[in-house]
Amino acid sequence: MSFTFDQLKAIVRTYANKGAFEPMLNEAFTTPHQKRLLAKLRERSYSVWTEGNAKLPFLSFSGLPGEGVCPGAGECLQFCYSFRSWRNTAPFMRQFQNSLLLDSVEGRRKIVNDLDAALNKRKFQKIIKDGKHVDVRLYVDGDFRNTGEIRFWMRVLAERPHVRAYCYSKSLHLFKQLSEQDFKFPPNFMLNLSTGGVHDGLHDSMQTLPYVRGRFAAGPVHASPLKLDKAQKRVLTTWAKDTYGGRAVVCPGKCGDCTTAGHICGMSQFKGYTVVIPKH
Repeated sequence: MSFTFDQLKAIVRTYANKGAFEPMLNEAFTTPHQKRLLAKLRERSYSVWTEGNAKLPFLSFSGLPGEGVCPGAGECLQFCYSFRSWRNTAPFMRQFQNSLLLDSVEGRRKIVNDLDAALNKRKFQKIIKDGKHVDVRLYVDGDFRNTGEIRFWMRVLAERPHVRAYCYSKSLHLFKQLSEQDFKFPPNFMLNLSTGGVHDGLHDSMQTLPYVRGRFAAGPVHASPLKLDKAQKRVLTTWAKDTYGGRAVVCPGKCGDCTTAGHICGMSQFKGYTVVIPKH
């Protein structure tokens, strides 16, 4: 590995500030393999969408995480799991590509075309023909950078009612601004209010908005969500109830495993619940 995480974070900040990030990319990625991956970034030839794995079995989109591109980020920048994915160069390049695609009309068109191509695959067509929704997660990494991005995604979802999308966001000031402008969010979108950002103070006032499911909170346990014991789960549940009130449930770490009906974070039936995870 010829780069450091601090280098990559500096590249992201420079990009966010509309600075000259290309020379920084050339300096960070110097091995033949890294140069090939960098060429793919310039060609925009990474897959825009990922089709899921054992932990997250949904169609997913990611952008760059970090200072300047996550406008609501706060203490989460100290423990963000997205940075750890940069141990391998390819995730960083895919995230960078997707952020760059969002910057232009042509890039957004590619995002939409690639989504439709994925939805046309046999496994997703079967779900649609059975009258069910295809679950989509927006911003596994990164976050909505401005209201224009939110408007773009909501148009995409409104035109695809067979998709059911959800996200965790700390860019809550942007959603609040659109709500105050009477922007109409499509019924197939669900927002989880992610804690650890600079806009946590908006949570209570946003709970009643129809597209908001509830809080998604990182609690006072440091562990993998997949390896929690009963005592740690009790700590998390008690903390969530004491801190926020109401009902709380611990995330099992694998999306879709929390209920037999589907995943809580994407379902309006669980509006108001706090879903709590350990810091990891």
